[in-house]
Amino acid sequence: MRVSTEREIKLLLDERATLPDLDGVGGLRVRPVGVHDLTATYWDTPSARLGGWSVTLRHRDGTWTLKLPHRRGGPLMSRQEIEIDAPADRLPPELLGAVRPFIRHEALAPIAELVTHRETLELATEDGEAVALLTDDRVAATGAGVAEPRFREIEIELGGSADERAIRPIVKALVAAGAERADARPKLSRALGTPADADPELSVPKLPATPTAREVIVAATAAATDRLVTHLPLAWFGGDPEGVHQARVASRRLRSDLSTWGPLVDRAWADPLRAELGWLGGALGAVRDLDVLVGNVAAIGDLHPEIEGASLAALRELLETRRRAAREELRQAMTGDRALDLLDALIDSAADPPTSPRAQGSAATRLQRPVRRRWVKIAASARRLPKSPSYEALHGLRISAKRVRYAAEAVRPAFGTRAAKLAGAAAELQDALGDLNDASVATEILREVAAESGAAAFAAGQVSGIMLARGRRGRDRWRRRWKRLDTASTRRWLEA
Repeated sequence: MRVSTEREIKLLLDERATLPDLDGVGGLRVRPVGVHDLTATYWDTPSARLGGWSVTLRHRDGTWTLKLPHRRGGPLMSRQEIEIDAPADRLPPELLGAVRPFIRHEALAPIAELVTHRETLELATEDGEAVALLTDDRVAATGAGVAEPRFREIEIELGGSADERAIRPIVKALVAAGAERADARPKLSRALGTPADADPELSVPKLPATPTAREVIVAATAAATDRLVTHLPLAWFGGDPEGVHQARVASRRLRSDLSTWGPLVDRAWADPLRAELGWLGGALGAVRDLDVLVGNVAAIGDLHPEIEGASLAALRELLETRRRAAREELRQAMTGDRALDLLDALIDSAADPPTSPRAQGSAATRLQRPVRRRWVKIAASARRLPKSPSYEALHGLRISAKRVRYAAEAVRPAFGTRAAKLAGAAAELQDALGDLNDASVATEILREVAAESGAAAFAAGQVSGIMLARGRRGRDRWRRRWKRLDTASTRRWLEA
């Protein structure tokens, strides 16, 4: 399996047009790489679920390729690409598992074949350093749903860490020659005639200047659901810990929001979803906790050469074994009916969640009270804490800070900078207690690992001690962060 990130700019050019001479434009040299004819079979569900998430799955020349949704950064479109060598008649389980959050219970099947005549040029500096590849693709598409059987697409894909500014003169030269900037649609969507503004399966609505409470609830639910679904495939592959982290944050934010809305939403709808999100969040959390601990152990090992090497190696091996087991459990959870039913329920209701009539009122009026409830709870907890609170008490305070933060971020469209200021101060308190939380979770895991293996016990104790010392620094400074959160300027709008 090969995982990479492609960064590209797409343009459309008339089939009869001549590609301009680009050699020397922007100081880049052009070198022909080759000409190839490529035949690709694209797969999707009958209802085009993958297309609805801007995901493509194809087989070409003995290789399956999965392209996950684009992330736009300026004019560049960036997306992760996963390749697995396998025959056309055998969809790799790795890819099927990764696309399950998008297709859920639906089945995949071939839907179109694209034959591409490709001319490839390398764009390099005067010193010969490759900057990008330019492909001139003439595409012919066949299939039952094909609406645009022929088109020509120019792609300029940046290599490595090359700066997008290096290819701007090339893009200008192509536009001057008649090329048009293309949208982010993949070739398959263009061939099928799917409009660039076609309704995706899930969309996050833009809010008006003075939204209703319902409009804020819809936007917050859709945004968190989108974040969850699009990061679960990254969690499946496991190569990037950020995938698990972002999916876990999304599940927690959804749970928190569904609680925050209180009577503004139908509790018979919200409460079961919260329970299922808690279950999925637990599976994500088991992997996330080990991702964090493995990273901390590696960093501590580099900073503290005095830790006995053989014991540290044994500890790292045991933690990796645990992480693999937790990731396998997560994979099984993600592809089971329980998780797929949860995603179906979230996506089906995201655009039209069952809200009460009160939610039709102004967000500035209706959403103040739910945030105030969160604030009252954390204020009462913080003011009851003794001078030297226990780890358990501070862990509870961190959870409350996170809930205040999520609630304030959700209502920011209604309260603007006031909510943003509250969310920022809550995030600072949460971060101040982060090392303490990591140390508390790590200590429990390390204690279990030490009991399993005498060889790892010595390093486990040393690592635990170092992490607890870091955590104590957060314990010493939490009050400063709390005072910043507990200022009149931060919370006055909640008392109006």
